[in-house]
Amino acid sequence: MPVENRNQFREVAETLQRDLASAPRRNCIDGQWVEAASGRTFEVLNPATGRVLARCADSGAEDVDRAVAAARKAMEPGSPWTRMSPSDRMKLVWRIGDLIDREFEPLAVLRIARQREDGCRRQGATTSRRPASSSTT
Repeated sequence: MPVENRNQFREVAETLQRDLASAPRRNCIDGQWVEAASGRTFEVLNPATGRVLARCADSGAEDVDRAVAAARKAMEPGSPWTRMSPSDRMKLVWRIGDLIDREFEPLAVLRIARQREDGCRRQGATTSRRPASSSTT
């Protein structure tokens, strides 16, 4: 559903904010949603309001190493991706594009929030990323 006016945009943004803040965002590694190895999260603040927009996994080197290892494994001979025909891979990539098109409005809201955050940072405002308590959520 396209956002046609400012009130509708605000409703989409508030719904998205509630959804993002409802549970910590985790890492997708090897097809699984997992917490950071440290168990820590950090808060992402809405720079316009100072409210918590989301809590995200505070990923470190160990998480990156796990993700890289999983990506390498996915490209090994005999893996599902390498067994897939080029035509099927193309269909999958097109499907991802269709999902992005379908979710364009919430993605646009996220992008605007990110641009505002970048603008605040350039103007010397305090960062909107601050460590949360060492929760394992």
